[in-house]
Amino acid sequence: MIQYFIIAAVAFVTAVGTGFLSEANLDWYGALSLPAWTPPNKVFGIIWLAIFLLITASAMIIWTLKLKDKEICRRNIASIIFLLNAILIFLWEFLFFGMHLLNAAFIESIVLEIAIAALIYLLWPLSRMATIILIPYFLWVAFATFLNYTVMIMN
Repeated sequence: MIQYFIIAAVAFVTAVGTGFLSEANLDWYGALSLPAWTPPNKVFGIIWLAIFLLITASAMIIWTLKLKDKEICRRNIASIIFLLNAILIFLWEFLFFGMHLLNAAFIESIVLEIAIAALIYLLWPLSRMATIILIPYFLWVAFATFLNYTVMIMN
């Protein structure tokens, strides 16, 4: 049962921490040259809230499964990658908003996208539902990576 609290706590801390970093640097972000197709700031918060809920739901689904011994190892590796995703999300926010390192943030976002793909790959044999609900996360980070790249080029 404690794993559900830990999953929710990690998601909450990541969401609050990243939200704080981006909110504290909105003036800097607003001064950047941004492509015309950049979503409004409010959209980012709404989408990330939905994504954190989906990530949390996916992790909780995985932890409710009755698994065979060989599947437990896969779940444990996936759990580490879930945690790695939280660290990478926070690291991107720190690099981009905290340190204003657009190049490093771009490279890090590619690493995050690879980690999400690995998570999807690991979860598919365990739970189709837990995997499918991560697809919006994968797509959003792909979009955010392209936006990061475009902002990096423009600035």
